[in-house]
Amino acid sequence: MHKNKLRDSHDIDSQDTAIPFTARLNAYYRAQETRLSDPLITDPFAERLAGDMTGYFDEHKWIAGMGGTQIVRSYYIENELLSSWCATHEEFQIVLLGAGLDTRAYRFRPLQGRLHTVFEVDLPIIISYKEQILQNDTPLCALVRIPADLSDPEWFSQLVEGGFSEKIPTFWILEGLLYYIEQDSVISLLKRLAEVSTEDSQLFVDVCVPALADLKWGPFSNYFIWGIPKDKVSSFFATAGWNVSSSFIDDHARGRDVGQRGLILVHGVRSVEKVDSDASLLFEDSLDQNDTALQSIALSLGRKILLEISELMKTLDHSSDDWLAKYLGLIKKIEPDIRTITRAQKNPALIGLISPRLLGDPYSIEHTVADRTRQEIISFIIGFLQGVLQLIYCGIKGLQADQYPGTRMHEASKKLLGNTEPESLSILMKILEDEVKD
Repeated sequence: MHKNKLRDSHDIDSQDTAIPFTARLNAYYRAQETRLSDPLITDPFAERLAGDMTGYFDEHKWIAGMGGTQIVRSYYIENELLSSWCATHEEFQIVLLGAGLDTRAYRFRPLQGRLHTVFEVDLPIIISYKEQILQNDTPLCALVRIPADLSDPEWFSQLVEGGFSEKIPTFWILEGLLYYIEQDSVISLLKRLAEVSTEDSQLFVDVCVPALADLKWGPFSNYFIWGIPKDKVSSFFATAGWNVSSSFIDDHARGRDVGQRGLILVHGVRSVEKVDSDASLLFEDSLDQNDTALQSIALSLGRKILLEISELMKTLDHSSDDWLAKYLGLIKKIEPDIRTITRAQKNPALIGLISPRLLGDPYSIEHTVADRTRQEIISFIIGFLQGVLQLIYCGIKGLQADQYPGTRMHEASKKLLGNTEPESLSILMKILEDEVKD
């Protein structure tokens, strides 16, 4: 009786309201995953939130097995992004825009024991439904729910009233949201997030390619409005104040069926540059005139990195754990100078022209080491250090990313493409050594 009243009062079963229905469908997929013997994620609350969907699946049996995308996306966010975020931030806030029936505040263990708040922003119908279902459950951290429509500009005022602070780092999660929004509104939203975020704030969104937005098929893409080609993602987000890297979800599939080259996972950090109100894609071609100081930093770092890598290479025969520990120590040591050199780029979104590896997280290997062989660990480390050497070279030479192609270092790195043997580092180190001697 109580269950029926709850459904009638919230109309959560209606497919006419696309996002509430898909939120419930996502909960169903998480419940399915939880029942597996070796699940990627475990959500003990999902079954209650999904409710009884027997009638729907009696008519749409093929949809019951379509949850691979949602599960892989959740796994990626939690294991590749949020785990390291929680480990490196003592005080922070996580904001889920279009939170749906998300339960991370109740089940994601890294949220425990730190000074932080999770904000869930979604339509009042979702917030009300969720609060009733979970009223007797206790979250792992401070949790604030904001009943708001993101199409109403007042949503941010409501977030601030709920306790959001512009002075502490924020991790924004826009999961399964942007393809339901017109492009102009997407740009406005991303800019707004950048404007109210601290410099080290981060962002996750997923976007789809235009062909998927045009498909209009199934319970999700039938409502898609907007898509973007993958090769336009970095520049698009850069105009809105975010430096991002992106990958197709099928690159992270872990054996799940997620389709092919349709959905793009985007992760980024807030740009240190002011957001351009005109969203211009035009950038300066050269470094600022006061870059003598920057080149001095790059020279000093170049000398240090050559010594550090040489010492690291001497331990190549040691265990992979030893190699990993030394690599992580090195990255932590050079990170401030690397950030300084990166920020000198007028368009940090083009940093991938120097090395695509620089768009990745140098610490991500630490969180996936259990799933990798010794050779894979060493290849990751060598690959990222190749990128670091190339970036330092650009800093010493005073080069913007688009000025790097054709240089001696670039030509050498092209020949080494895909080569993560130790000798590849030696070749690039020799070129950098010539620069620091000059």
